[in-house]
Amino acid sequence: RAGNTSFQQKHDCQTVGMVLGKFINHRILLLCVGSFIRPLHLWQMDRFRLGKIADAVKEKRAVLGKMDDQAFDERLSALCEETGADIDEVAAAAGRDKRIGSKFLKAGIGFGGSCFKKDLLNLVYLCEFYGLPEVAEFWENVLKINEFQAKRFVQKVLSNMFNTVTGKKIAIFGYAFKENTGDTRETPSKTVADLLINDGAVLAIHDPKALPNARTEMAYAGDAVTFCEDPYEAVKDAHALLVLTPWECFSELDYKKIFDSMSKPAFLFDGRNKLDHNALFEMGFNVFPIGKDAKTHF
Repeated sequence: RAGNTSFQQKHDCQTVGMVLGKFINHRILLLCVGSFIRPLHLWQMDRFRLGKIADAVKEKRAVLGKMDDQAFDERLSALCEETGADIDEVAAAAGRDKRIGSKFLKAGIGFGGSCFKKDLLNLVYLCEFYGLPEVAEFWENVLKINEFQAKRFVQKVLSNMFNTVTGKKIAIFGYAFKENTGDTRETPSKTVADLLINDGAVLAIHDPKALPNARTEMAYAGDAVTFCEDPYEAVKDAHALLVLTPWECFSELDYKKIFDSMSKPAFLFDGRNKLDHNALFEMGFNVFPIGKDAKTHF
């Protein structure tokens, strides 16, 4: 643009850098720098409005609004107005993520991984920075509900196992925060395991890939936890089986064999709604899914 000076360009880069450095995690910083700052240097483009940078940031943040489309639009629209972003563009960017919809919106014990929590906290900080405390509170409550979901699951176990798990063996299928990985960062399975140990349960944990991390993270529990490479070993004499990670291989196990090896009555708590609950009930299990009616023989 005519009249634009190198001072203005330098000032804009510094301003963007400060904001990004404070409110955007490292991965998004790289994304934004690669997408916007480099073209500025190469093509001597004139001043970038911070709102355009915010567009790119909120495209990443928008993926976190999977819970409810209307709530997503309402909460982010205020932030878009403050930053000069376009809510329609942000919503469209979120819609391009293939995980949104039936492929992702599955009830469970909560999300984990290293990204979601960081990104939500960054979004909270961004909202607070722009003077939107109500919006910040909404996104902060998403994290609280996520933590509540794991605790609620443990309470379901306790209340349906005659209000005590002291001295009882509980088998856990799945410790990683999601299937097809050994990553256990922020896994809700650890929250469930910790709470059960605090209530006196004895755990047997099986996971196809995450046992090395599980051994490290649960080492404090000593003899209260065993780690089983064989899923059938984990369930032997167990009073209950908890499915906490939606590994496909868990659907392929012989649950009649599992039922026969467990203590009776046998409880199965499906924290990912992964299994065939009707078939399990017919085998003799007392089945407790997430967000569905229990199937019990009591």
